[in-house]
Formats: sequence, C-alpha cells, structure tokens
Amino acid sequence: MSFAQSCSLASSSKGNSIFLRSGDTRILIDAGISCARIESSLTGLGERPEDLNAILVTHEHSDHVSGLLVFARRYNLPVYLSEGSYRALLEKKRAYEQLSFHIVEASRSYALGNLSFRPFRLSHDAAEPFGYRIDTGHGSLSVLTDCGEVSSELFDLIKGSKRIYLESNYDPEMLHGGRYSWALKKRIEGKRGHLSNFDAAALLIALVESGTERIQLSHLSEENNRPELAYTCSASSAKLHGICLERDLKLTVSPAHRPSLLEDIC
Repeated sequence: MSFAQSCSLASSSKGNSIFLRSGDTRILIDAGISCARIESSLTGLGERPEDLNAILVTHEHSDHVSGLLVFARRYNLPVYLSEGSYRALLEKKRAYEQLSFHIVEASRSYALGNLSFRPFRLSHDAAEPFGYRIDTGHGSLSVLTDCGEVSSELFDLIKGSKRIYLESNYDPEMLHGGRYSWALKKRIEGKRGHLSNFDAAALLIALVESGTERIQLSHLSEENNRPELAYTCSASSAKLHGICLERDLKLTVSPAHRPSLLEDIC
C-alpha cells in the first residue's frame, strides 16, 4: 500500500465525499451522502469507519453535509470547519450541537496525525466556504470545488499540489438550454457559483505547469453536464498546450454515485 492515497466516495450536485489515508491517519473531506453509503464505501475499500480520525467540511450545503450528523455522531469524530459554516449548520438543526466541532481559519496550518492541512477561502454562495490543501508528507492534495472564480491569490494557495479534485460543474451550452430558471442559471455561472468545464480546462494548464500530476474532475452537475463532456474539454485543452496525458498528467472524472479508484497522491 502506498503511504498516501485518496479517492472520491461520491461526487455530484447531489452528494460529495472524499476519503484520504496517509500512514495511520484517515480522514473524510465532506460527508454529503448517507451514513450507510459512507460505511459501505469505506468497507469496499477495505477500511473501517471507526478508524477515521476526522472530517473536514467545506461548507454547509446539503450535498456536502447530509450524512455528517449521523456519521460523525456514530463514530465520535471531530469535525473541522469554518466559523461561518459552523453557525450555518446550527441554524439548520440544533442537533449539530452534539458533535465535536473545531473551528479553523483560512490560511492557517493545522496538524492532524500524519497530515497537515490549510483551509482557503472560496467564492461560493455559502456562509464561509473553504477548500483545503492537505500535505501528506508524500505530496500535497487540494480540494477545489463549489467555487465561482479562482483569483491569483487562490491559485497561489493550490499550485504545486500533486493531486487536485477540481470542479468541472457544468457545460455552458447544456446550462443555457436547460430547464433551470434564468435566475438559477445566472447563480451557477456567477462569481459565487461554480466552475464550468471551460474554467476547469483553463485552470488545468496552469496547474500542470506548476507541478500537478493528477487531476480528478469533480462535482459535475447531473442536470447540466456529462462526464464525457467534462473530460473531453479538459483533455483537448491539455493536448493543445502540449501536455501528454498519462505522461505529464493523469486526468480522470469522479463518478457521481460510487467510489472512484483509490490512488496514490502522486
């Protein structure tokens, strides 16, 4: 077994969770699927839920926390999140008071077993959304989803990460021609919405140039995207810029409703 590996347990507009293990440390980033699904997914990977050390939460939207209360309570797990996300959760349901929360701040580093992680602010319509850069000691992993725009400051925080879960949420043509209301379409493509396939494809180039070796396109909309569209958009952009897939970059797409392959961080 590699010293540091990760996989997506689920990734879509309906539910998101990422598993990461490094040595004896095991964490989830988000718990946006049911407790039962998290348990069965971990068991399928040969892992035990009771061996987890913590959950990092990106923000309070249901597709990132729907299983949090039951799962974290059942396994007595500490939950790390922003103060804004914490307050938003308590406003949704007072039962969250039963969990062991740890408030973290953007751009500060925190130790967690064999890992250290640094939260960073995202531009999204949530209370105080965070992405995370996690240093395993054998390469860094970053999670960048639910973000409407990537500033130069944000890029500086994730560049050099060996593996990135990168949002590729929607295909603009599908979004514009779809059944969503005009207001919702504007929200999705706005600065506090989501990254499109084209946004991800453009960002991919700069990330590879900074040293990223693995990119997993994530958080695809089931209404306004297709895995093959997201992959082709980023793959075509890579080839146009002289990036050889498999040699320079391993590019994959997170499955919506099942775990992806458990792979090395780098």
